Amino acid sequence: MNNVENLKERLLTGLDITKDIESLDHERYSKSNRVFYLNNALSIVILIGTLILIFSYRSHSAYLLLSGAILTFVAGLASIIILRVKFNKKEKEILNYYDEEIYAMRQNCSNEIQVPLDYCETYILEKFYYYLENLLADTLSDCAKLYFQEENTERMVASHSAMASEIAAGTKEMEKMQKSIKKNTRVLKDRL
Repeated sequence: MNNVENLKERLLTGLDITKDIESLDHERYSKSNRVFYLNNALSIVILIGTLILIFSYRSHSAYLLLSGAILTFVAGLASIIILRVKFNKKEKEILNYYDEEIYAMRQNCSNEIQVPLDYCETYILEKFYYYLENLLADTLSDCAKLYFQEENTERMVASHSAMASEIAAGTKEMEKMQKSIKKNTRVLKDRL
């Protein structure tokens, strides 16, 4: 097996590891947002309770007034408790656990496939594999050079696109101003 084939095998192994890292990161993200979504749902319940209170005040219904007050109070209390849970030490410990686990998996990926830690991302490894597969590179350093050249080119293209958009917007604005000046010039000529 030659060096390129060996490197491709290592990259495929790395891709398997980075996909596991991405799934763990997704799990971390979903756990961190669970409390956020629940708190938003309770905020909606508080809003509904407040609307019931306003409606019951106008219709002079004691039953609606009491139910709206209870609904608003319970939802508000639950929202406060959930906010405290969100910033609870346990929640932070869970998120820290995920962060440490993800970092350890990235370290493992780096050690196992013998690439720098910064390259242990699915997108980068897929790019490197593409370069090797299509005979654009023979070594890891060639892959890195190609990757950074491609990234710089994409940044420059994005920058040029943004600049072109600004120039186009400026040109349109100048055309509007030019039309306005012509119109004002005609008006002045007519008055003189």
